[in-house]
Amino acid sequence: MQLNISVTQNSHCELVPPLGGWPALVTAINTAGCAIQVPATANTCLYVRAIEPRRSLGEGIAQDICALFSPAWGAWTTLAGQPFSCDNSNTGTSNASCGGGSCPFLQNIESGDFPFCGFSPSTTGTPSNCWGLGTFGFGQVFPFDSTTYFEYNSLFATKTDYTCVNADCTIKTAGSTCASSTYTTSAPDYMYLCSPTYDQLSSAMEFSSCLSSPGPATDPSLGEASPTFANCSGATVSGGAGATACFNASPVCSAVSAGYQAEDYYGSHVFTLPIYDTVDTQGRLSSWPLGGSTPGFITATGGGYSASANFWNWLNAYSPTPAVAGTLRQSFLTTVDSLNPFQFTTLWDAYILGNIYDTLFNENPLCAPLNGQAHAGPGPCNSIFQVIDWMTTSHTFLCYPGGPQCTSTTLGYGNATYFASTSADLRLTLNRSNHWQDGGPVTAWDVKYSFIDLNATGAFQASSLSNVAHINVLDEYTLDLNLKAKGPFTELFLGSITIMPGHIWSACGASTWNSGISGSNIAGTNVVNAAEDTCVGHFGAPSIATVGGLRVDSPNFDPMANNFIIGSGPYTCQSIGGTGHPAVGTLGGGCSIDNTQDPAFGFNDYTLTRTGCTLTSTGTTCGVAGSSSDYFRSSGALASYVWTGDIGSGSADFSRLLAVNSCHSSTPSADCPHWAQGIGNPGGAGSNPVGLSQRLKVNSYRGVSWIAFSPSQSVGTQLVLTCAPGYTLPGTTTTPCTASNAGWTTSVLPGIGTYASMLHEVGSQITIGTTTTSTSTLSPASIVGCTATYPNGGYDC
Repeated sequence: MQLNISVTQNSHCELVPPLGGWPALVTAINTAGCAIQVPATANTCLYVRAIEPRRSLGEGIAQDICALFSPAWGAWTTLAGQPFSCDNSNTGTSNASCGGGSCPFLQNIESGDFPFCGFSPSTTGTPSNCWGLGTFGFGQVFPFDSTTYFEYNSLFATKTDYTCVNADCTIKTAGSTCASSTYTTSAPDYMYLCSPTYDQLSSAMEFSSCLSSPGPATDPSLGEASPTFANCSGATVSGGAGATACFNASPVCSAVSAGYQAEDYYGSHVFTLPIYDTVDTQGRLSSWPLGGSTPGFITATGGGYSASANFWNWLNAYSPTPAVAGTLRQSFLTTVDSLNPFQFTTLWDAYILGNIYDTLFNENPLCAPLNGQAHAGPGPCNSIFQVIDWMTTSHTFLCYPGGPQCTSTTLGYGNATYFASTSADLRLTLNRSNHWQDGGPVTAWDVKYSFIDLNATGAFQASSLSNVAHINVLDEYTLDLNLKAKGPFTELFLGSITIMPGHIWSACGASTWNSGISGSNIAGTNVVNAAEDTCVGHFGAPSIATVGGLRVDSPNFDPMANNFIIGSGPYTCQSIGGTGHPAVGTLGGGCSIDNTQDPAFGFNDYTLTRTGCTLTSTGTTCGVAGSSSDYFRSSGALASYVWTGDIGSGSADFSRLLAVNSCHSSTPSADCPHWAQGIGNPGGAGSNPVGLSQRLKVNSYRGVSWIAFSPSQSVGTQLVLTCAPGYTLPGTTTTPCTASNAGWTTSVLPGIGTYASMLHEVGSQITIGTTTTSTSTLSPASIVGCTATYPNGGYDC
């Protein structure tokens, strides 16, 4: 029974028109056109992705719909050859079932060259219903799909002032069931899915105080016929399949139980129809053995939601025999739409941006799903949600539900009014070695700018930032995120936001930004009223640069064409030169084939250059491996870190600093030959002077652990000292790590072992005496010894 009409099927399983025919009123979804690309000809617009397998899937679904409603069996099969609509153009003319006229019930449009209209929802307050159905993509499905909260909770729809009564919203009522409060052109909930019950269940999942039940009551498991639910006290929560008992449950349900109920409610109300495939493969070149040495599919371990093509594989890729010297080539399933951090929406957009920009945290790549499924118990890690401090050296929840309360005493600033909306505080300490590709450090102000402005503009990637109440910068490299709530996934999602350079994107401009951040300290200041926020912006008024009269967060702004693509990541966007491009090597743009962020389909090539290298008309030039221009997480940077002798322990590293300082004096210590050679003193044979540059290098890594991480539900970073027990600095008697002061161990962080036998880094050739050697391969002293000078001698000499 649909629309108060009784329907039956004929022998071909087609729906037989009811007495009097189908409803007379047929309204085009959007008078501007189906998906705003072609004239609307039918009641429902089906938007099909023009990439496989979604294209074939979409056409198949369209054929099924047409077959069910077509008055002439067999005619609908022509859709495969003419995938535009199943009305008179596909089902014949003079259909008696429609009063002798057309039956325009479905219009199919396939996308290859234009962006999907749904990704740019209306900011007028009236929903823009430019589509009805579509074929899109999901990530990991059970027990948590990241879209469960961040895409389908109505907090992440654009703000709407009306509820539509008919298809094209020409009839509407005031008010909305959507919880969103921001008008945005890039809402993650682009479907306008607004269900108060679902909102409550998905919120209960996201902000549960525990990931899974501590027992004895059990959470649902995959494929369980009769699920049971549990709270964070380990007690049973009533209800079976179809239950919504986690709605306002006290004690709160575990995230697994609440997540199950959210997904169950989602499915039973058919918010979408998931079609799930556990196979997600990507092509592999024979010369880049990511999981094998012959052409085929990538089988390397990946993180969380992307098990094949991912940041870790690209960061660590190395081949001794690439097809094109010095070049890694990666294919994508489809085109890139936007490289604007304010606008990007797809996984493939994120692939490119993720190599140019950094995020605060990264997932431990060895905590990937088991057989495609997340796990909360035994396995290679305690949870799939284990994160590694990346741009940070540490992070700590100073207050949180169930722990210390957020007060001015706990944090050292604020008052009762300030903390009225704050239940947790995450303090971040940034890695001082990280730098922007155009120079200058990445500071706490850049992080604050990124979080506030992405949130204030409703950026597609910023859904997790709705949890941020205030942001306080304590000094140039320390800031607090005052949070409205804390859950098992808080670190994972807050740590995945693109960190942008404020001197590029802020309305203040580079000169004002760079002269205003040094030494700033706003401890104790409410972020909304802070005078320093003129450049940073605040939640009510973002600070966005304007170019040619167009704000740079606009969907129409192209950051490629305006040289805005400058991050802190391992790869840079540098111009490849040629017609329509800036001069070769220009940073921030020109790295696509036509100097746009979204080249035409079939021509969408991007050339990225390793950070620390410069593209020239005659080739690529790079600095000495381990120099300050290297990416701060590169192999050369690791070699430099190892050479300093620092391990991440404040007291142990301070003794190293005292030792190297003594070498820059008239009474040097016996261990000075170590810092008089190796990667920190290229060309040194143990007798070179130890000067200020060597002292500064050791000091810059003092108290910094190369690997630090937190599991799910942690209150902060767990330190992993970065040397193996018993490791002794070459040329010294210093043993930083002992059996009781253990370093990298597989029991603490799976897969992180001792130093690699060889590190691969693109570096320039250096001449020592009459010998010229490339610095592209770096070996420790345990392999090549310390008798020769670097780079032939060990980098850790």
